[in-house]
Amino acid sequence: MSRLRELVQSYLKGSDSDVLVTDQSATFTRAEFYKKVFQYVNLFNQSWASVPSSSKSVAILLERNADYLAAIFATWISGGFYLPLHTNTPISLNQKYIDLSGISFLLTNDSFKKVSGKKNEASYINSEFNNLAYIIFTSGSTGEKKGVAISKNSLVAYADAIKSQFSRKFTARSLIINGELTFDISIADLIFALIFRAEICITEESKNLLSLCALAQQRNVEAIYAVPSTWEKIIELEKKIEDFSFSCVRNVFSGGEALSISLVRQLKELCPFATIFNMYGPTEFTVNATYFEVTDELFSDTDLASIPLGYPLPNVKVNIVANPPDNTGELYLSGPQMMTGYVNAKTPFVVKDGLSYYPTGDLCFKDKTGLIHYIGRIRDYDKVSGYRVNLLSIERQFEGVIDGTIKLRISDGKIICLVRQNDNEAEHKICEKINQFAVSFLEPYERPSKIYCVREFPLNSSGKLDWRE
Repeated sequence: MSRLRELVQSYLKGSDSDVLVTDQSATFTRAEFYKKVFQYVNLFNQSWASVPSSSKSVAILLERNADYLAAIFATWISGGFYLPLHTNTPISLNQKYIDLSGISFLLTNDSFKKVSGKKNEASYINSEFNNLAYIIFTSGSTGEKKGVAISKNSLVAYADAIKSQFSRKFTARSLIINGELTFDISIADLIFALIFRAEICITEESKNLLSLCALAQQRNVEAIYAVPSTWEKIIELEKKIEDFSFSCVRNVFSGGEALSISLVRQLKELCPFATIFNMYGPTEFTVNATYFEVTDELFSDTDLASIPLGYPLPNVKVNIVANPPDNTGELYLSGPQMMTGYVNAKTPFVVKDGLSYYPTGDLCFKDKTGLIHYIGRIRDYDKVSGYRVNLLSIERQFEGVIDGTIKLRISDGKIICLVRQNDNEAEHKICEKINQFAVSFLEPYERPSKIYCVREFPLNSSGKLDWRE
């Protein structure tokens, strides 16, 4: 029996009356959810009886509820892998993902059927792509989404690392899935639940934070994992909702974006009894590669611009290809959590000292204690009028200039500034403060040419800033 199958089956064992999963329509005891999972197990086993093990696959296109979770667990129990799809994604794009991944069956709200599974001619799937746990399509640097294939061995290695590192740190008895099920933070939620036998809560829409907060309070959710942009929106909601309280939360996880010192201070007010963790890792390295536990001592270090990425999880090898004099460089990762490869692109692995590494594209450095610090994306070093600029570095310099949050991007060779206002100050006053600061402290080529003020940042399905909006 595979380790992943054992992990899921162990989670399903225990007191039949315990609540194991809650969605917005119902709560499911262990016995009820077990029955739901094995309905899918029987369906998959019957359908996959005549297909080779490498073809035991299913694209899951269900509503966001307990059935989606049951189908994922059933896939792993049955020895297959899954491709998560979203009901709001265009049909043609979902079909493209199915074709590129070589999926054999499609599960929808209405049916379970065999699909063509024909692979695009550009597919890079080969004999190494066996024993997979899932494939997730993620944004690539070229704009074309890449299908990241993660093996069961890599997922189990991640589960082992989480168990080893968090056995005394994760104290929650329940968690809520905030991110989309097509986003790999949801994998972290599932693994934490499986390892520590926590109740899983899930809302119908990840963007509906009112529903998330309501369900979290209803079920006394004790762990939440979200990207910083989402945490900021939750904090804003807390100010508007009467009797809002996250005092039940014991573990706060943040990842996917840089975590600022100012946001941590707000999180400590929102969740006063929680331990806060900054998690880091690309989809290509099975969710998380490093972690950092935020402590009160951290705030005595006034030189920190943001929370460190922290230390590697067990069995994760870190290599920072540093350049003097500041010893910053690209972060490379190696270890059993590394992806099998992309289904529609060549693998970017780099061999150093006999080890295969994944180059993250993130610029980092190690301090004297071994802590890994994030500087920015290598691609954030863009050119404006021939000068190299780092947008993340400029954003950090703006902290405290206004009562709000600033995000920058380059468009048509110019820096565009997007401001999320926290108060009712007039837009022209905000623009005036930003321009005055820029003239006083920034090089001419670092100054925003346009400033836009919004009440809320537009977010994509992964909870990250959507500049297209």
